[in-house]
Amino acid sequence: MAMQLQNFVQWGLAKAAEGDWQAAQQSYDQALWINPRYVDAYLARGMAYLQQGNFDQALADFNQVLQLEPMSPTGYYHRGCTYYAQQQVELSLADLRQAIALDAKFLPAYQQLAEVLHNVGLYPEAISAYENWLSLAGESAEIYHNLAVAYRYLGQLSKAVQYFQLALKVDPEYMPAREAMLSLYQENIQSWHYWMMNDTARNLPYQEAIANYVTPDSLVLEIGTGSGLLAMMAAKSGAKQVITCETEDLIAAQSRQIIKTNGYQSQIQVINKLSHDLVIPDDLPEPADILITEIFGAWLPSEGAFEAIAHAVKHLLKPNAKVIPSGANFYLMAIECPELHQRYWVDQSLGFDLSGFNEFQYPRPAFIGQIDQHIYRPLSDPYCFAQLDFGGGQMELTEQMIEVPVIADGQLHGICTWFDLLLDDTVMLTTGCLGDIEKRSRSWGQLTAMISPAIRVKTNEILQLHLLPCLSMLEAIAQIQP
Repeated sequence: MAMQLQNFVQWGLAKAAEGDWQAAQQSYDQALWINPRYVDAYLARGMAYLQQGNFDQALADFNQVLQLEPMSPTGYYHRGCTYYAQQQVELSLADLRQAIALDAKFLPAYQQLAEVLHNVGLYPEAISAYENWLSLAGESAEIYHNLAVAYRYLGQLSKAVQYFQLALKVDPEYMPAREAMLSLYQENIQSWHYWMMNDTARNLPYQEAIANYVTPDSLVLEIGTGSGLLAMMAAKSGAKQVITCETEDLIAAQSRQIIKTNGYQSQIQVINKLSHDLVIPDDLPEPADILITEIFGAWLPSEGAFEAIAHAVKHLLKPNAKVIPSGANFYLMAIECPELHQRYWVDQSLGFDLSGFNEFQYPRPAFIGQIDQHIYRPLSDPYCFAQLDFGGGQMELTEQMIEVPVIADGQLHGICTWFDLLLDDTVMLTTGCLGDIEKRSRSWGQLTAMISPAIRVKTNEILQLHLLPCLSMLEAIAQIQP
């Protein structure tokens, strides 16, 4: 009889594989008619119901399995899968864990447990399940990829990359890992990093200023590790120790490797923290002698530089410590640039009045980029409108009214602004659009506060500007002096 029952189940499984569910069910029913306690028939029929989406009937069969064999890991596993299909997550997790408790080598249960935990956002528990699955299954591109995705959701990007790389080591053509790793890089590593690393007009002044102040006794703090370039400049200049902090986990991990490649790992310590979270003596052995930073946007305060420097001066540096850069000067220049004006506003086209579309535009937008990549004309000389002292704590840009002489007739379309970083008493880095191009840093560009409607100006008129700075941009309101 046992052989006959087994034949009915095997026949049913074959029909189910063909998609002939009716014939499969009839075969399982026949086996259970002969022996109502035949567990394999309940399991097979339950799986067939589950595959067809008949969850209640599947659940009834798996409950029958567990009634007949209360210690069946297979029964708990299939019932857990059914509960998950019904979106009863807690019941699903309980059954899958019970299946593993009954059979510690039950591979499908680990796989399903990891999938459920992952899909409901319980990533630390999912990672543990993936690791257990991996220990049983051996190296697997799929499991490594799933681990990477879980770590990515947790924000542990360097661990995510590590597992994506392991997936591709197992199977170099495993496209989910290749595509996910590329997406991670594109989302988290902006292309301007490369531009700045290659910007000699930026890097040389920093190197010169660092070499002027670093001594063999210097403890240097850097805020914003990036590639590790500035930290390595300090180490090369002879610093006793360099502590550098980087908030991006992925960048911090890669900078450690770059620093090791260049042979400075004994002098430089990379800490994956915000500078505000650094603590003496846990992170720095004592207050630092020198602060180095370059966490500036095209609009200088836009990346939180002022707050970071002020906090470091107060909490992480010795009194009278050197800050590189020591300060910054801000400049502006009135310009005519029809090309930029047309980027933000429209008047008419081919005789049609389209000005109503300007309703959607921010009243005073700002353009960030290299102004000399557009056709423009200066309508005023450069004007220094702010001078900041980082070490002395003078880092506030305030609302102000200024008057600027007009030097050429034209249409005022914008107020172009830039800054010079004062790296020390003799070394300066400019982000401006004037002078020798080889001495101008191209990493930032300028911020141009746009003016609308355009204002007709004439030589020798006085342009009155109301400057409204904020953390992210500068707005300007312009009028001709009556």
